[in-house]
Amino acid sequence: VMSGGGRCYIIKKTTNMTRYISTSGKQSGVIEYELGDEYIMVRFVNNKLYRYTYNTVGSNTVEKMKNLAKASLGLNTFISRFKPKI
Repeated sequence: VMSGGGRCYIIKKTTNMTRYISTSGKQSGVIEYELGDEYIMVRFVNNKLYRYTYNTVGSNTVEKMKNLAKASLGLNTFISRFKPKI
């Protein structure tokens, strides 16, 4: 299910998710993610899935989030601290 206007996307099912295991040793609020050319989808421990896109949060923010996801370090902290608007 997606909400319109390019704002908020909450999707129930996807198959290309990568498990997020924090390398900091702390339990993360993020459990998995999916990377696309111009987006990152993030599933949180509450099972909500959000799609952050170049159009909704900007390319710099998406690329920063993608790098954090690939490093398995700091993605949930970044989202919590900077609260990218979707």
